[in-house]
Amino acid sequence: MLMLNSLSSNPSLRSTIGQAWIESAKIARKAGHLQTAYSCILQARTFDTPFAFIQSCKLQRKSNEEIKALHELSLAMQALRVPAQNVIDLDGEQPENDKRLAAKVSKVFC
Repeated sequence: MLMLNSLSSNPSLRSTIGQAWIESAKIARKAGHLQTAYSCILQARTFDTPFAFIQSCKLQRKSNEEIKALHELSLAMQALRVPAQNVIDLDGEQPENDKRLAAKVSKVFC
């Protein structure tokens, strides 16, 4: 635990550690280990991992909590200040980051 605390204090490693938690959540969710996936998502959020909400929404969808997933998705999109039309219109004139985010979000419910 001491080693993880010293590693997590390094700003350049925080992103990598957070992404590792996201990948662990993804693997656990796909294997049907929903509680483990949830714990991994919480860990990723402690590292301020971008797009952790995507895995959270996918987990909620798998748990038959679609309304909760849509609510979380809506809040995350508002926090990121992404207009709703960008989520649907993948062919419009958008910056590359907006297209990437819109593609990720559209995968949650497809």
